Amino acid sequence: MQTFFIAGGIKTYQSVEKYIEDWDNAGEVAKYRYRVLCFYDKHGLDATLDAFNISRRTLFRWRAKLKYTKRVVALKPRSSRPITFRASRINPLIIRKIREIREIYPNMGKDKIFHLKEFREYCKERNYSIPSISTIGRIISRDPFKMRYALKKPKIKRLRVIDKRRKPKD
Repeated sequence: MQTFFIAGGIKTYQSVEKYIEDWDNAGEVAKYRYRVLCFYDKHGLDATLDAFNISRRTLFRWRAKLKYTKRVVALKPRSSRPITFRASRINPLIIRKIREIREIYPNMGKDKIFHLKEFREYCKERNYSIPSISTIGRIISRDPFKMRYALKKPKIKRLRVIDKRRKPKD
């Protein structure tokens, strides 16, 4: 038995199917931007800027994206995270020392580690600058297990005691 497609003879069927799929995957922000662009095509620049309170530059940026790709998905906002960012320049030996301290004194906070005499002497012996309290906190938080070696005590859920009715005393 030979299979055949109902819309196989239509030339633009696949492109229509692609547009429908794009519209479903576009997201609310992209759909809003597309509606703004449709409004611009119908009513013009001044009416669009007044109605939607966006800048002229933003409108034309969206328009260029849509014109270039011809897909609504292109209007979806992209990540604003920088591609390259500054790497940490904390010496790995300092990180190792903080980990050792947290093994000896489980869950010791960043303030106490900063003021710990043992830690300060370790940094001075090796001519390292002593990291600030917030830097020590970032070192601890970046660690996958937060450098915790003693489990936190779980909160005990107290059972609700049912009040019994008692006979009053004479």
